[in-house]
Amino acid sequence: MSNKASMDFSGFQSLMRELEKLNADTKAIADKALEKTFDIVTEKAKDAANPANYPAKGKYSSGRTAESLKTTCKIYWQGTEATVDVGYSISAGGLQSIFMIYGTPKHMKVQAMYDAFFGNKTLQEVRNAQRAVLMDAINEALNR
Repeated sequence: MSNKASMDFSGFQSLMRELEKLNADTKAIADKALEKTFDIVTEKAKDAANPANYPAKGKYSSGRTAESLKTTCKIYWQGTEATVDVGYSISAGGLQSIFMIYGTPKHMKVQAMYDAFFGNKTLQEVRNAQRAVLMDAINEALNR
């Protein structure tokens, strides 16, 4: 299942305004933060795509879901909003990931896969990484 990740945490807008005041390249900074986001989520999804986490311990797994994990970071800009695709490519065999992440009426979700995208630890790690990139950029701009 392909998801979009973006930069959104408390104080984000004020940090971006500070960077603009300092004449920093906000597009490059946002790209760097989204690349970190992609790396964090992709690594967690790769770990979760272990057949031992699958229903029936992967007995019926063909490996297509794990192979469909997006490994190339592509950042999309629409006006002032940037997003990055993370997750599994449906067209490349990742359709099963939807059922594993959310579950079905008869089968429970694979908690490790759900947590890789929506877990509190993942979300907090992403927020902290994005905030760190922005703070580093502000410090670098101030020290120029």
